[in-house]
Amino acid sequence: MEATSAQGADGYDSRTRLKIVFRPSYFPGDRRNYAVLILLRDFAQSIDLSAPPTPRVVWDFITSDLASKNAADAAPALKSLLERGRLLLLFDGLDEVPQERRAFVRDALERFSAASAPANRFIVTCRILSYADPAYQLAGFEAQTIAPLDEDQIATFIATWYTALTALNAMDSATAAERMGDLGEALRGQGLLELAANPMLLTVMALVQNHLGTLPRETARLYSQCVDLLLLKWRPLDARALIDLLEIREDDLLRLVWEIAFDAHDQQAEREGTADIEQHVVEGIARKRLNDDAAKAQAFCEYIERRAGLLIGRGFNRYGGRIYTFPHRTFQEFLAGCHISVNRFTRQAETLARRGAGWRETLLLATGNLVFNQRNIDTPVDAVSAMLTSASPRHDDDDWRLYPLAGEMLLLVGLDNLEKDDVGRRALADARNGLAALVGEGHLPPIERAAAGRVLSVLGDPRPGVGLRPDGVPDIIWCDVPTGDFIMGSADGDNDEKPRRIMRLEHVYQIAQYPVTYVQFQAFVDSGSYDDAAWWRDLAADDDVKRVQEQEFKFANHPRETVNWYQAVAFTRWLSAKLDMNIRLPTEFEWERAARGTDGRTYPYGDVFDAAKGNTYETGIEQTSAVGIFLGGESPVGALDLSGNVWEWCLSAYEKPASDARDENMSSLARRVCRGGSWYGIGDDARAACRSPYPPGGYGGDLGFRVGRFA
Repeated sequence: MEATSAQGADGYDSRTRLKIVFRPSYFPGDRRNYAVLILLRDFAQSIDLSAPPTPRVVWDFITSDLASKNAADAAPALKSLLERGRLLLLFDGLDEVPQERRAFVRDALERFSAASAPANRFIVTCRILSYADPAYQLAGFEAQTIAPLDEDQIATFIATWYTALTALNAMDSATAAERMGDLGEALRGQGLLELAANPMLLTVMALVQNHLGTLPRETARLYSQCVDLLLLKWRPLDARALIDLLEIREDDLLRLVWEIAFDAHDQQAEREGTADIEQHVVEGIARKRLNDDAAKAQAFCEYIERRAGLLIGRGFNRYGGRIYTFPHRTFQEFLAGCHISVNRFTRQAETLARRGAGWRETLLLATGNLVFNQRNIDTPVDAVSAMLTSASPRHDDDDWRLYPLAGEMLLLVGLDNLEKDDVGRRALADARNGLAALVGEGHLPPIERAAAGRVLSVLGDPRPGVGLRPDGVPDIIWCDVPTGDFIMGSADGDNDEKPRRIMRLEHVYQIAQYPVTYVQFQAFVDSGSYDDAAWWRDLAADDDVKRVQEQEFKFANHPRETVNWYQAVAFTRWLSAKLDMNIRLPTEFEWERAARGTDGRTYPYGDVFDAAKGNTYETGIEQTSAVGIFLGGESPVGALDLSGNVWEWCLSAYEKPASDARDENMSSLARRVCRGGSWYGIGDDARAACRSPYPPGGYGGDLGFRVGRFA
């Protein structure tokens, strides 16, 4: 049995849209496997919490669901396939299960999968943040994060989209080919590939591009045009007839939909999936805005579901009332955000932000609606100012969580706009300082702290040692490394670490508190003297080796990765000239002394691995993080990020490292030592004694460096 928990990245739809594809007429000679989709939200509503969560509970739901779809005769064939290990069972939407029922659903799924034939395969989908709580994680299931679409997959989608429209006679082949090329070119030329990596957003963009001929980059503007298209322009005659019947304006129709979305989100924001909206609720809101006219309310419901497609029927409740939902959570969030944006947003923002992560995207879309659709930047800036005032003094995590959201809202306003008046400048400074304190003091769990660090990177990280001095030269904080004996190597590690031995550092030196950041290395690249022969003397570096590679995680305050040993050495020579200091890469002996101190500890912070004290695979960040955000992971000399984040180039050759830096052969092609482990590696790699060899011209998204200062 293969069991996988598939986590959809936040902002991405984690659902796999599949139909039940088994056939009631099962042929014993047919060796194909079959997929079955089970919606966990529906399963959760069917369970009796007073009964035990046995495997039978899951099977009974599957059979009852078949019966509700007039497919009860398929149950025997499905059971035969289950017993023979021929099924792929997709349990969709663990995050949409109400909190009070999630433990029951978790236990039932674990027991059902354990009791099934080993050859069956199980996939459970859930959003990442909803799966972070260990109490609700599935035992025996391997967690995998669903990747966004890559550029080739986006191109395939576009081709398939227009091929389908041609097949449906919606356009001729020549027009389809032209639109196909236009959309692909727009995605690349306007920098929209990141948005297009979300399948739902790509569908919306294709829809807007096909019908409106525009493709806005901003999510709020994109959804505004899509809603406008669906509600008013998809069937313009029907829309006009409805507006005339209801005796309202187009704007009133939009506000009615906004209120329905807000009410639904207000009741069910914590579910993270689309809300279930009962018909009487929709009609009640409609009647309130339509002079209590029941006939008009029913006409509105029929139009919004059958013609506009903004509400989708999901069946009936136990009393026979119809249940609706939005086609995607982002539609629900955007429409709810529109409602918030025109209803005392400055007062509501802080209150809703404190209600949890379920309101984050809604508030960002509300901000986007104000900025991009209403050309209003004052209201969101005032809302952020109120949020930051509320967050200070910072007493608990709820206060700290306001800062990343406030920063994201300010980014939507735009840094240039914020610099235009005192209120904007003050809000920007408060957000920067609050985020700097959050990451630097180690508040919030590592995944949230890393996300805050990314927001701070775009706002501008003011922490010393992370960026540049006013003169454009890298700002480095130095940590003193004293002379004396220290323990090097390991008795029980890899062979290249042995033996565990006493070494002596004969000279005082200083090591940088952080790895060299992206913005610091970029100062060298943009200096105008990157190719100066003085920086590359005695190095076997040709033009290919010198060529600057794209940073994989392009955040100013993250370590500069995808950099080779030659480039790291050249940077130290350039920085030496700029600072009038003797700066170079530390040897691995010097590096290990800075990481371990004198007591021979296994990690810079102690002898026991702790995923909360460095960015490794176990930490779950899944990329580099802003430097200096693991305060508890500092080494005895005060350096941070010596365990995890990126492997760090040392001056030393791997096979025969010289104990004295002056004896290193800089022109050798020998492999060089890297130390410290990385975000991509396991905790064992992040031990202070662990050595890893790389060719000097090698580079990767987990490979960076830090510098040392010597007499």
